[in-house]
Amino acid sequence: MTNAELIHEWLRKSRHDLGYLLDLIGTKENSFENYYMKVDEISRYAVQIRYPDSILELSEQQIDEALKIAEELFDLIYLKTK
Repeated sequence: MTNAELIHEWLRKSRHDLGYLLDLIGTKENSFENYYMKVDEISRYAVQIRYPDSILELSEQQIDEALKIAEELFDLIYLKTK
């Protein structure tokens, strides 16, 4: 599957589920195993964007951790699909 096809498949089927993206890119590699729990954690934060009437208060530490996870995932996925 080409990189474009991979991203299209993810967007079409997953509704932006990061866990599904990890599945698609081949998470048999050890480098991705520990990210499933992290992905579940930051996926909860998407509620605020999808449902603006809900209030989600995060500490500065939670925000920093979520950004760190997102950056790490981006780097791993970018390298894997390059």
